[in-house]
Amino acid sequence: MDGYIVNIQRFSIHDGPGIRSTVFLKGCSLHCFWCHNPESIGLKPDLQFYPERCIGCGKCVEACPNGVHAIENGQRVLRRERCQRCGRCLAACPLGAINPDLAATPAAKIDRARCDVCGACAALPVF
Repeated sequence: MDGYIVNIQRFSIHDGPGIRSTVFLKGCSLHCFWCHNPESIGLKPDLQFYPERCIGCGKCVEACPNGVHAIENGQRVLRRERCQRCGRCLAACPLGAINPDLAATPAAKIDRARCDVCGACAALPVF
């Protein structure tokens, strides 16, 4: 079985009692109205944008051949539906405000990201 990871969240305490690590996988088909992880719906890797890192230099706008990135009325706009995953914007961004999500890597290759708190999961097979 193949799977793609969107995020690994350690010290999860918000969705029930106890402390745990939560693994978010790509390809959720539920489309829940209250979904807090819409980036997990599609099967392909998406761009992750961190607005707190963006300085508005426009280098991503210049680098992108598909018009994914824009600055309109002083606001940064990201049109994910136009993205062809060429990676030019990633290379152009000087502060790392644009990153691929972890889904670019199959789950089987992220075994080092497993929890290492108690060591119990070290013996578990990797998906």
